[in-house]
Amino acid sequence: MLRFFRLIRRKLIEEEQMRKYIWYAFGEIMLVMIGILLALQVNNWNEERRLLASAEDHLELLESNLKDDHRKLMELKQEIEISLTSSVNLVERFKQNMDADIDSIIFEMTQLIFEFNFKADKSALDILVNSGELGVLPDQIREQVSQYYNSVEYIEERDEIANTFIKNQYEMVMLNDYASFWTSQNSHPALAIYHDDNRPIKPIDPILILSDKRLETKIFARNFQLEKQLLAYDEGKVILENLIQTLENR
Repeated sequence: MLRFFRLIRRKLIEEEQMRKYIWYAFGEIMLVMIGILLALQVNNWNEERRLLASAEDHLELLESNLKDDHRKLMELKQEIEISLTSSVNLVERFKQNMDADIDSIIFEMTQLIFEFNFKADKSALDILVNSGELGVLPDQIREQVSQYYNSVEYIEERDEIANTFIKNQYEMVMLNDYASFWTSQNSHPALAIYHDDNRPIKPIDPILILSDKRLETKIFARNFQLEKQLLAYDEGKVILENLIQTLENR
């Protein structure tokens, strides 16, 4: 084939048909360029098919990661709801200076000291991103994946805000001003180590607790934070469940 083209070029030059030779040369260049473009396109198609085939396996891993996330999210959401109920009860008692059972007050104040940390499993996402496979996924899946991990960032942000407040503010009040709560009188499961403590218990006046304005502001802040956390978890849950459904139906 190359010998044939060379013969044509030589004949055109020998016959001094320069214009025809120029057009012929231009056509030859165009054929070469078209051939290169076709080869590149075929290579792109092959690479995309390879990425899609590999992405399918990693979507199975992603689905597994997401189901683990859902389990963790639901467990933490339930704990947040318990803490939120405790904060609401305490705020109402402060507002009304309600004569309440001291055991309930101690239990609910203790509940508010615990932190929540949701961490999504991003192992499948990292593989999809680093391999370039995320870019070849269907638009719906890609958009839902992005939406979910954006919601994860917001959940982690709300957790961090609440946990920082607990460490720097609420925990200090509880450990410094209410150390008397760490006795067998405290029925919270987290303090089970004290449940067999036979030391005498000093009576605690609930009215004194409910007149502690500094404590009240800390509990109000915990109530606000827990509401924001629960909202973030609820929104993340809906997005997560929709993504899992999409992957199951693909």
